[in-house]
Amino acid sequence: IRSSAERDKLLNFIRSLEKEQPDVLVLAGDTVGLGYSRLEECLNLFRDVAPIRLKVFGNHDYWSSEGDTLSHLEILKSRIEDCGFMLLDEKPVIVCGIGFAGNCLWYDYSFSPGEMPPRSSHEKKIFGGHIIWNDVHFVRLGKSDMDYTGELNQKLERDIERLEAEVEHIVAVTHHIGFIEMLTMREAFPGWTFCNAFMGSDRLGEMLLNHPKVRYHICGHTHDQKAVRKGSLISINPGSAYDEKKFVSLVIPEDGSAASIGFDGAEVQL
Repeated sequence: IRSSAERDKLLNFIRSLEKEQPDVLVLAGDTVGLGYSRLEECLNLFRDVAPIRLKVFGNHDYWSSEGDTLSHLEILKSRIEDCGFMLLDEKPVIVCGIGFAGNCLWYDYSFSPGEMPPRSSHEKKIFGGHIIWNDVHFVRLGKSDMDYTGELNQKLERDIERLEAEVEHIVAVTHHIGFIEMLTMREAFPGWTFCNAFMGSDRLGEMLLNHPKVRYHICGHTHDQKAVRKGSLISINPGSAYDEKKFVSLVIPEDGSAASIGFDGAEVQL
């Protein structure tokens, strides 16, 4: 929320969410950017959208100008929970017999093209000496991207296994994507292709497919509205962008039959 015009636009979006009368609201990350001075103002606007509100971190939520990132997230956790949201990064939840498990996940360059030009590095997050992935400036994990991706993927799998003992249907929520089909491809722009390395991890997708009770995967990060079927799993990205918020409605029948999926109120056929 950077201006009164942006606030009004967000309020109109929230009114459209309220018309859906959801049982559960899920935010798939990036509630704030650098700093969190308006975190409560933003999250409290969703207070009347649904009685149960869930959230995962996004990479922009990780951003801070100083200090280590994991300490920064600890501060955010309590502030998010004070706004009535349950943070799936902390623990999974069960709502009306449906399990929800999630976290930010991360990236391990598995969606990267094979070759890169000089003055380029995934680890340094620079392409051709001039295109920068800004996590390099604002995220300080104290470990490699690949190790951190592995940690979060393993945690998510443990949370899914906890739910499997209690429910038949699970919704996984991550900020980062797990399937190459969810990428936005722009082959004419090599810098864009390079940045796809930071969109997620194929290890996530492989793990989710090993758990048949995970029927739906909600993600974000790419700002591209998509729904992709992978076996019995459907991966869904609402496609929200910085200046245009979008939503996906997921209606899961109590009898376990196929869910209906809608983008901004329009049903999607898969």
